[in-house]
Formats: sequence, C-alpha cells, structure tokens
Amino acid sequence: DHRDLHLSIRRQRQMCIRDSNFYLRKKRPGEEIDIKTLPKAAQERFLGPNGSRVKEWKAVQALDSNGMPPIRIFRGKEAQKLRKQFPNRFVPSRWHEKWKDFGDGHDNGLNLPEVPKHVDAKSRWILQGFHDPDIHLLNRWVPTPATSDVPLAMQMTASIKARAWIADVRSAFAQGIKGQRAKRLFATPPPGGIPGEDDDIVIEILAELYGVITGPPSLEEECDHHTCRAWI
Repeated sequence: DHRDLHLSIRRQRQMCIRDSNFYLRKKRPGEEIDIKTLPKAAQERFLGPNGSRVKEWKAVQALDSNGMPPIRIFRGKEAQKLRKQFPNRFVPSRWHEKWKDFGDGHDNGLNLPEVPKHVDAKSRWILQGFHDPDIHLLNRWVPTPATSDVPLAMQMTASIKARAWIADVRSAFAQGIKGQRAKRLFATPPPGGIPGEDDDIVIEILAELYGVITGPPSLEEECDHHTCRAWI
C-alpha cells in the first residue's frame, strides 16, 4: 500500500509504517544509459566535439609516468596485416555511459527536467574481458573489502585519531604493472566507433585497461610496491 510508504527522492531508502521496518537498498540500480533514447541536446554531451567520448579517448591515450602509452593504434594496411597475423588475439570493446554527479555547484546547461543540472555525461571505453584469449592462463584473483571491512577500518582510524585521505585514481588500471602477457593483445573498436577514427582500426593493448581481467591484480601489485617504498 503506497500510503504506508515514505520514499526518499532517490528511492534508495523506504520506511514502511505498517510493519515498522526501514529498508535500505544495498546496491544501486544500473546506472548505464542508452544515449539513443536521450534528447538531442543530451546526446551532444556524450557525442559532441567536446563530449565525454572525446574526453575519455584522450584520457585512454595519455602517457604514463615513464612516457609509455597504454594503447597503440594501427590503420589501413597495417591494421589489415595484424588481423591476418593475430586472428585469435582480439577482444571486443564497448562504451559504458552514464550520468555522473559532479556536485551541487555544477550546471550542465541542458535545462532538461529529466536531467538534473548537477549531473553530466561520463563515458568509459572498456574491453569485454570475458573474451580474453589468455583468461585461463593469467592471474584473475584480487582481494576486495568485505561489507564490514570499510566501517571497521573507519572506526579504527577514528579511535586512534589518525588522519585519513580519500582520493580517486585517474585511469587507474592503466597505471598497473605492464607486460604480463607473452603474446600481443588487440581490441576492435566499440559499436558507435572511436571519435576521429575509422571503424577498421586495430587497437593494441599495452596496459591493463578497464575490462581486462588482469586489471585489478596488476593495480593492486603496483599500489603495494609504492606503499612498501613509502615505508622504507
């Protein structure tokens, strides 16, 4: 009965007066959106010349601290040659897109009732790692915090009055340990294409990008390495 429910604006919490229970959604519903269903102005935030896909593709190509690129692009005859030489070393890719919350001070300028002004377009180019030809050979294990670990760590930090910082790592997996494969790996362009590129390009994967099965363990190992160096 809807009269017995008080729902939050974002529908993540609800209180049922009838049975005196409070419900909290542990996992948010899927955030991924189909940009084809959006109004033209909203689509431009993803597909336009200054859109999120262009920004993501620039980030993907950014050099690491050693001046090494995470990908290498082949075109024309070079791309055709690689397809024939390595027919079983390709994984498909796709775009993952959503509205990202940029905070109350942000204004996307869309003035659309269905798109709050504090959110804006976010695109991520990801590889479909379950097609990885080396999936049976590589390390796929990485420890993750249990539900109770995070609040326990926060309580311990507060109890000893320690300082703590929270930060986001840009293009995180691309900064993981490289060179874990004995053979070269390539990707095909995603549906919808790559900004400024033809659909017949070949993309060689030189780093652990999003979607690659070795991404999480390589990043963890790299973080452990830098953490140990900081304490020596």
